[in-house]
Amino acid sequence: MLMKMFAFEWRYFTRQPSFYVTSFIFFFLTFFATISENIQLGGGGNVLYNGPFAIAQTLLIMGLFAMFLVVNFVASTATRNETSKMSELLYSKPINPLSYQLGRFLGSFAIVATVFAFVP
Repeated sequence: MLMKMFAFEWRYFTRQPSFYVTSFIFFFLTFFATISENIQLGGGGNVLYNGPFAIAQTLLIMGLFAMFLVVNFVASTATRNETSKMSELLYSKPINPLSYQLGRFLGSFAIVATVFAFVP
């Protein structure tokens, strides 16, 4: 059940436009922040782009954006059964709720990790 739910979540989110939009936003925001003089996420002036302070500041700012990303994917996973009224039917069957919920969580976690991997 765990792998079936993991595969379902993976297929569900990779077919959603929000997956691609957030992936490209994360990629292009950090990409243009490093190559452009007009967009400065980490440091400026005499601070090097690949200096430790600039990298830490960029990671801090991207971490703030990442909170909204995690909510986008994980919250929809957590509430999808309740909004579609599937939970009553699902929990009346003899399945293990731990493997079911863990598969859903790991699927959404893998999607979030994939989006984070788009950050150069």
